[in-house]
Amino acid sequence: MKDVVVIQPKNLGDVIFVMAIAQKYANEGHKVYYPVDGRILKFPSIQKNFPEVIFMKTTEFPNFVEIHKKNITEDDNYIYLPFIYNYINEKHYDHMKYKYSLLNFPLDMWREVKITRDLDSEKRLIDFLEINQYEKFNLVNKNYSRSKRSRLIITPHNNYRTIFLEKIEGFNLFDWIGVIERSTSVHTVHTSLHYILEVLPNITNDLHIYPRKELGQQHSLYDFLFKKEYVYH
Repeated sequence: MKDVVVIQPKNLGDVIFVMAIAQKYANEGHKVYYPVDGRILKFPSIQKNFPEVIFMKTTEFPNFVEIHKKNITEDDNYIYLPFIYNYINEKHYDHMKYKYSLLNFPLDMWREVKITRDLDSEKRLIDFLEINQYEKFNLVNKNYSRSKRSRLIITPHNNYRTIFLEKIEGFNLFDWIGVIERSTSVHTVHTSLHYILEVLPNITNDLHIYPRKELGQQHSLYDFLFKKEYVYH
């Protein structure tokens, strides 16, 4: 049985989106390697959230620079999943649908992704933020890239406390799931958090999604991927 290499090195939302396919191969007995942008693996790594696959930096996988430019699906050593190829070469094409049609998988399969939660870290973050059990609060995520300059001004129109989702030392994005579940209202620009909101069954809060306006992005670029009841601004 050949090992599998996932070729979708960034961004985190895309990693989550294709993870159901990677997990399918892993569950069938394949060893699945996932080379990613090193920033995704900063402590605490998302390895703990997807233990079925083997994450590594792209610089650690042999010839990754050349491999990720090619639309190849298999050679003598590996099965390749070249999800990034179409985005690099055909930017006008609907590259999110392509990731699943490439392997003849239904698009809705992406929701089958399994996230392994670190409940201890989730509790520590809730305690760190001093969230009371019955407190009503807004969770606001205004960041949508690795650059701190990429932010959107979001102002919930209620009197609840607002907690901003920011990078806190010792926690990754998935460690915020416990906070998300307790929140009364979630307001986020479309980013990787949107994919987490969609696949977790206990996330039924008041959900608001905002577009990346300065990038010229409209909700129609991605809203077909999501089925929960969101308020699109």
